Amino acid sequence: MRILSWRLILALIVGVSLVSIASSWYEVQTQKEALRRDLDYKSATLGESLAVTTELCLATQNRAGLEQMVGRFSNREHLIGIGVYDNDQSVMVITPGINSSG
Repeated sequence: MRILSWRLILALIVGVSLVSIASSWYEVQTQKEALRRDLDYKSATLGESLAVTTELCLATQNRAGLEQMVGRFSNREHLIGIGVYDNDQSVMVITPGINSSG
């Protein structure tokens, strides 16, 4: 009888542990996917808003405006940087922290 109760306790511990691990794994995966979707949305929104300003500066050949726009985003902690390239993929304006060769 004592062996049966120890087996039952051990089986319950293993079962609860497995359910907890599976639940935690699922929650982490769900959160990672939600964060990825949020990052994709924010980056697309930022790209679209910067595209309008960049196109306006390029149309008026306002290089100082481009440099000012890029400079505003050079000190953001969650943004690596911004680069503006011309049609032959040479750098026009880039934030200082980005390697322009890559």
